[in-house]
Amino acid sequence: MITHQHVGTDSAGTPLVTGPRPEDDEFEALPEGTDLDAARMVRAHEVRDGDLILAHFPESEPGTPREADYFTTAYPARLGHPCGERHQCHTDQYEIGDTPDHQVRYAVLDFTPGDGCDIWLRNEPILIIPATVTP
Repeated sequence: MITHQHVGTDSAGTPLVTGPRPEDDEFEALPEGTDLDAARMVRAHEVRDGDLILAHFPESEPGTPREADYFTTAYPARLGHPCGERHQCHTDQYEIGDTPDHQVRYAVLDFTPGDGCDIWLRNEPILIIPATVTP
């Protein structure tokens, strides 16, 4: 991937950018044949079963882009496990904020025994490689 490639914006219009995925020993190798050039940004509720989840975009200082923060282990989305299907839900597990109905909507992208559910805010930007292009 090209350093600081613009891949979209968040819901507030802040640019989202990617840099190269680190290649040090801390990061597990991606599956053989994975094409990082196929990576794209989607919202959590747009992730499909089998998409390879690469990174999230942490909040940034006002006026600066949100840069992809790669996970040390990329993982495939596994929807519909004991957490439930990918869906809009309500939870009081997170700080509520200013939503009119005092609820936070989220998407469940994975379940790992011992780790539990992988819960993301519904519109949170995520860097993925779609399942249709993963080896």
